[in-house]
Amino acid sequence: MRLSTCSPVLLLPARRSRPSWSSPGRRPEPVSGCRRVVPVATGSSWWHCRRGAGCVCTTGWTCGGASRPSTRTRSRVLLARLHTVAPAVRHEPDGAPPQGWYEAPPGAAGWDRLAAEAVGAGTSWSSRLAAATASISALSAALGPADPDRLRLCHRDLHPENVLTDGSGELVVVDWDDVGPADPTRELAGALVLCFHDGTPDLDAMRRAYAAYVEAGGPGRLRTRADFSMLLSTRFNFLHAQARVALDPTATPRERAWAEEEVDEGLRTLPTPELLDAVLDAVGRTSPVEPGGMPFSVS
Repeated sequence: MRLSTCSPVLLLPARRSRPSWSSPGRRPEPVSGCRRVVPVATGSSWWHCRRGAGCVCTTGWTCGGASRPSTRTRSRVLLARLHTVAPAVRHEPDGAPPQGWYEAPPGAAGWDRLAAEAVGAGTSWSSRLAAATASISALSAALGPADPDRLRLCHRDLHPENVLTDGSGELVVVDWDDVGPADPTRELAGALVLCFHDGTPDLDAMRRAYAAYVEAGGPGRLRTRADFSMLLSTRFNFLHAQARVALDPTATPRERAWAEEEVDEGLRTLPTPELLDAVLDAVGRTSPVEPGGMPFSVS
């Protein structure tokens, strides 16, 4: 298992890369100069780039390889291992408190104003955004801050294009730009949805992947809608931020075009209460196993 590596060469997947849900307005672009930030027990290292685009693919990797169902299930075993060796933390790498981006989405009033602006601007997605506001508000009511005693150092942006394969078929986790404190259960919940829901959820694949994570000793366990708090908060924040860019008359045409695409995809794959309940029901059929790895504690 390799955790990540970097190169000044950027190789994008054949299809448009899924955006980072953990910070607004990020774009894939060539970067160089990465630094190792966290040594781990496997003998490998986690890497972090100096600029916002995150780590990039090295020549010889199969970009987007984790989009295959079998590889996505294997990646849940890898996630279990990452969570097992991850140190307990309470602060961001710079010493700041955990970022609100992962726990606090815009309020109902903010969504209503945004929907009204979109209607006034005549955007192609205004009606879908207006229709989604009720669902967003209902899900936001279930969000809550993570228990500080359950926080570990997590990737916080796990989706198929950030779990690649090298020439030997070994999985490689890249783009550690958003590494920071998170509850492993919440990262697991987000990874399941991001990997197995692209408009239509593959609940059976989620169940198998969750079972693989549990069997591998991963400490996360999904039990309530609140376990999806990080997923929902980052998705809602990203959608809101991109919609603001799309409506911003001072943004460049390229920025607005990119934002329009992100808003369209974000609304198409937006989690709903029904989706979260279906995921909880699917993983609830997994035989319970006691969590493995290190206890949740901060010395």
